[in-house]
Amino acid sequence: MLGKADVYSDSLIKQTIETWQSLANRTVTRRDAEEIIANMSGVINLLQSWSEGEVPAGTFADTIPCAHGTPSRDSEGEQP
Repeated sequence: MLGKADVYSDSLIKQTIETWQSLANRTVTRRDAEEIIANMSGVINLLQSWSEGEVPAGTFADTIPCAHGTPSRDSEGEQP
């Protein structure tokens, strides 16, 4: 099984530390950088799925107004 260290390049880790260090009130470690990368990737994937109309029923996304209005659901939580 691959660990996080095997997934992210040293260059990406270094760039992440440099980018986020000015925003942190403490030293950003390699482990912090790995977590930041994973979290940001998750947010981007979530936003992309929302933009493609994939909003899981019963989630916070149900309450966020979109350009075309709040996603509607039937009684079982499915999009029409």
